[in-house]
Amino acid sequence: MAEPLIGEFPLRGEWRVMQPPGHPAYAFDLLAVKGERQDYVSTGYLPWVFGMQGVEEWYGWGQPIHAPFDGLVVQVHDGVPDRTPINLLKDMLLTIPPITLFAPRGARADLSPFAGNYKLLQAGSVYALLAHFRLHSPNVRPGQTVKAGQQLAEVGVQAIHSCRTCTSKVSDGPNLFTAHPIPFRVSRFDRWTKPVWKSMRAETIAVGDIVRVSDGRAKGTSLLPCAGGR
Repeated sequence: MAEPLIGEFPLRGEWRVMQPPGHPAYAFDLLAVKGERQDYVSTGYLPWVFGMQGVEEWYGWGQPIHAPFDGLVVQVHDGVPDRTPINLLKDMLLTIPPITLFAPRGARADLSPFAGNYKLLQAGSVYALLAHFRLHSPNVRPGQTVKAGQQLAEVGVQAIHSCRTCTSKVSDGPNLFTAHPIPFRVSRFDRWTKPVWKSMRAETIAVGDIVRVSDGRAKGTSLLPCAGGR
């Protein structure tokens, strides 16, 4: 297994870590939560069932997405419209076909049918895919260098994605389907461990975690090997 790496969490606030079927290892969906019940939406879930729920009612919608490390923008895709209103049945049907059944090949494979609007960052031999950006929110271009914590876009919903989330994956190559995933440790965050938040440093996140990150993050984090990985 590749050595774990350290970088910043790409979002601010409180987020649940998820990994729906078809996602490769270490590729996580991040869904915003609020309140004691850790709800995802401000108006309840019944409108979602009947296809009457606007994306703006989900807490993650439009939230800023930040660069996890200093790097180079190597790919940007913008132009996939956000789906609204949101419909539970349609969401379920869209997520049935596993992405591995029709994975594109080649170093420059088009990821937009699966990732919607996205950016691919590079730092040396490491690549980070950040996906499901709000339409026209990307504000950096290919060839541009970015700093850790710099805003890249806003959270949206497109393609086969069923929730208003950001998807994050770190790998050793630019192709989501053929590159080898790399474990990723978050430099600084809080993990919900009922009934309190526990401060974490240079730790991995896992499916089911609820993570909290404030603007008081470590400044200028670069993507670096992590000593004593586990």
